[in-house]
Amino acid sequence: MIDPDKPRRIRFQAEDQPDLPEISKQEIEAERELKRRRKEKTRQWLEEHFDWLPFGEVW
Repeated sequence: MIDPDKPRRIRFQAEDQPDLPEISKQEIEAERELKRRRKEKTRQWLEEHFDWLPFGEVW
């Protein structure tokens, strides 16, 4: 008899793995650079419009 309180193991086959597209290292680096630029632009905008100084004397 199967014990309902005992968790059953989940087994996967190699065929169950989805086909994922290959992502090149250049694409990853380009996306990181884009994210970094977006953060920098946001920080500059906050400093210009709201006198927000994350590294100023307020801290």
